[in-house]
Amino acid sequence: KYDTESDGNGNMLNLITYNWNGTESTWNESEKYIYTYNLLLQNDTTTIQSWNTLTSQWVNTSKTIQEYDIAYNISLNLVMNWDSVTNQWVNDTKQEYAQDSNGNMTLTASYSWDTIAGIWKGYSKITDTYDFWNNTLSNIHYSWDNILSDWKITVKTEYSIYDSYVRSELMITDYLYFQDSEGLGSGYIYEHYNKITEYNAYY
Repeated sequence: KYDTESDGNGNMLNLITYNWNGTESTWNESEKYIYTYNLLLQNDTTTIQSWNTLTSQWVNTSKTIQEYDIAYNISLNLVMNWDSVTNQWVNDTKQEYAQDSNGNMTLTASYSWDTIAGIWKGYSKITDTYDFWNNTLSNIHYSWDNILSDWKITVKTEYSIYDSYVRSELMITDYLYFQDSEGLGSGYIYEHYNKITEYNAYY
């Protein structure tokens, strides 16, 4: 079972979950979720605690921090874990996001925390650009360079469309991409209305 507590705006503040103890026929505390909100009533932190049966106290487990852009989209998702030795929050993972004014995703990047070096190390990043009609112009995949401690391009795909007529918002493009076991890629674009297209991939 679970218990909840909400504020005057209907936002959940606490959620406590229980597990059934069949031996004692009682509900025992399991986890507690604590939510906080920013001035725009967006969830900005979620803290998870677990019940310590020895001390009969709630103990921090993990915390998620979220930030938002001016369009109310999530721009940062940061996960931290509780260090019971130092009694401090320690970075774990984070994801960064960005969208353009039309809501198209332009950046997705994921990082993990290197506890020894004390720095963030990336493990996945994708960027996209779009034209006026929200068609994808470029798609770039990155991997992390441990020597330079920075991103490096692994695959870059560019789209070009040539048409003797004025480009229309009704134009539809279907894109398929394949990659073999050796990492070599091939792909094609099928353009509706017999538009002439070009596909370029850089490795």
